[in-house]
Amino acid sequence: GNGGRRYAWGDDFDAGACNTFEAHIRGTTPIGVFPGCDTPEGLVDISGNVWEWTDSVYRPYRPHRSDRRAADAGRDDAAPAETRRVLRGGSWSYGREHARCAARALAGPGNRGNFLGSRLLCVSPA
Repeated sequence: GNGGRRYAWGDDFDAGACNTFEAHIRGTTPIGVFPGCDTPEGLVDISGNVWEWTDSVYRPYRPHRSDRRAADAGRDDAAPAETRRVLRGGSWSYGREHARCAARALAGPGNRGNFLGSRLLCVSPA
């Protein structure tokens, strides 16, 4: 988000705020179990629980680029279905370092597991 926070809820990790390895639950939980994880913008449970698929094509970060927009160029380009995509948010089987907003992983479309999922966003009409 625009807030520049380390974690969805703020800069300090709180093991009671999200379903990561530190929570010792060892499986997925329903949305709403960790209200301390809510973002100031109102997003719920976006850190931990399951890695969430994104539409972004996985490309390695390019270090030493001064223009971030140039480094991100093409990340959402149309790509073949078999192209690896970025995962975000961490999961119950990963630790705090993967719950950071900047953390990401990658997976191909054939990857499956109880630590992967997706997020649907529903916007209310104004």
